[in-house]
Amino acid sequence: MKYPKILLVTSSTFNPYTGTGILLTNLFKGWPIEKIAMIHSDSFYSDDAVCKNSYKLSAGEYGFAWPFFAGMNNVFGGRIGKLESTSGNNHSEKAGNSTVTKAIIRKVYEKINGVLGGQEIYLKYVVSNHLLQWVNQFRPDILYCHISSLMSVRFARELKNILEIPLCIHIMDDWLNVRYDKGLFASKLKSDFYQEFESLLVKSSLRMGIGRKMCDAYEEKFGCSFEPYSNVVDPVIWLKNNEKRRAKDGRFSIVYAGTINTKNVSNLETISKIVEELHNEKINCQLKIHTFHPRVELYQPALERKPAVTIAEVPKDDEDMISLLKGADLLFLPVDFTNVSIERMRYSIFAKIPAYMMSGTPILVCGPPEVASVEYAIKEKWAYVVAKKDEKSLKDAIIELASNPGLRERLGRRAQEIGIRDFDANMVRKRFRADLAKAAFQSV
Repeated sequence: MKYPKILLVTSSTFNPYTGTGILLTNLFKGWPIEKIAMIHSDSFYSDDAVCKNSYKLSAGEYGFAWPFFAGMNNVFGGRIGKLESTSGNNHSEKAGNSTVTKAIIRKVYEKINGVLGGQEIYLKYVVSNHLLQWVNQFRPDILYCHISSLMSVRFARELKNILEIPLCIHIMDDWLNVRYDKGLFASKLKSDFYQEFESLLVKSSLRMGIGRKMCDAYEEKFGCSFEPYSNVVDPVIWLKNNEKRRAKDGRFSIVYAGTINTKNVSNLETISKIVEELHNEKINCQLKIHTFHPRVELYQPALERKPAVTIAEVPKDDEDMISLLKGADLLFLPVDFTNVSIERMRYSIFAKIPAYMMSGTPILVCGPPEVASVEYAIKEKWAYVVAKKDEKSLKDAIIELASNPGLRERLGRRAQEIGIRDFDANMVRKRFRADLAKAAFQSV
């Protein structure tokens, strides 16, 4: 296959922690290293195994509409634009930017955005001369952009206009519904986001959604075709030790592995409480929560209930992650029953689902049926689903699964079957590369 030189524009780096970082790593694995480059605004850990050529947006790529904001940014050493990243800690901070100072700046920044309705009122990405020189040295054939805000739409449009190359956009969450809901200029920003997003779709040679439900909804709404691409896994790696299971020690081990945020923390708090209750009722049950380092410290006080519930870092190594998931008796997948969670995650297929499935360990899903991932589990029967906000139902589900090994075996086997059918990396990557190559080399 002829690979195009692809330039990614994303808020997330390649990494083994965040959903987008994992998806990027798995979809682009095997792409010739000299034919992939990335522009990003992330402050989190970056894995260069797939992409070594990257450019992090900095003060030179932030344009301010009002002199007040430009002056304030100078006072804070160019920090305002960088605070857009929410993936994790910035590991390349200059000395002198103390934690307290950064916290104060973030509060000021968020307060301003909250009052105005969005940072796009005063801030935009610009293609600096330095960035353009870097891009021209790489000479990309196609742009691949993650769109999640009005600022990302405008930046993608500016890059396309300057470079005059085909554009592929990939949508992860239903940002059109959740962006710009409050603030003085929210209504205007929301309208602009919708209209400029629609205009960008027309100019795009290839459009992708995170799953079939999103693609169908967006095709109907905008009249453009979308291809579904979510995370993938290699069945060969996961199935080679398919018979390997945890050593039985009498404890029923439940594992959650992934990010923790406002879209799932409520259900994680609920299951933590339930597992502690079961432990106190002499039912030997244990919950292990694994997430990336900044979230461990942030959520440990609310979630950890030793010895029944522990929280630790998620494994960095693939083999360790496979061992973790295969070694559990049950995997937990939570989505909160809040309006914000439902609206944002309505069309999302979570990056952890393929790995959960391929482990062969039974899965317990707890979340609203309107969310695509929950709907998918109900339709395809690859998990035990609690689709209502009811603590007793969740507790009863855990008790039933703990006492019924036959049910667990059936669920695990079904999940593997669906995982192989829908998320085989070898099959999906082939289609993904072909779609990008066609868009790069055949577009006018």
